[in-house]
Amino acid sequence: MNISYTKKGDYLLPNLILKDKEQYNIGKYGLLRLQYIKRYKLGLYFDLLVNDNLNEYLHSIDTTVMEKVQKIIKELAEKENINEKLKQDNQILWVSKMNNIKNIVEEIILKEYIYVWKTLEEFERIYLPVCINYDNYLKEFVIPDVVAFYIADNFYKKVLSKAPLYNHINSAIDIFNVRCDIDKLIPSIKKILRIKYNLRIVKDNPLVLKKFY
Repeated sequence: MNISYTKKGDYLLPNLILKDKEQYNIGKYGLLRLQYIKRYKLGLYFDLLVNDNLNEYLHSIDTTVMEKVQKIIKELAEKENINEKLKQDNQILWVSKMNNIKNIVEEIILKEYIYVWKTLEEFERIYLPVCINYDNYLKEFVIPDVVAFYIADNFYKKVLSKAPLYNHINSAIDIFNVRCDIDKLIPSIKKILRIKYNLRIVKDNPLVLKKFY
């Protein structure tokens, strides 16, 4: 950037004049990106600021990511048959499923685009397949954590019912409306119980838990 100066007494003052550019309202994703670059990418932040490109940059991020989020949510909803018929038949289930999809899509985009140096092209190539394989993502990363929390929470509140482990798992995963092979979930659930909640399963039927220490 070439900057001219004007001498005022003993000082050279830069001739900085802002261009008459359209100023955009910045939405959620643009503001999140702004917070991130101000904290972790100061070089980029000051470069955009000095060159009067910050507002345009944030607007581009905001609109592009918003369009991407809406597109992926729509694709996943169609894939999972989350449609107007379901909304009319069972609005609570429809809301639950749509929130699940939105949370997953936003989590991936925030981590892999807003908060790091990923392009949308990289996102589509690497991370979009995860969104499309929605059920597998839930089974591998979300459901075991939710089940472990459900069991541990009931244990520490001393309200854990005397039911088989399978029953507890089914109760915890009802909200997801996803078919699961419970036997494949159990090793991950046990691992999370051990690492996060200091618990081990002593007996499956009825479920009996014990603290490691």
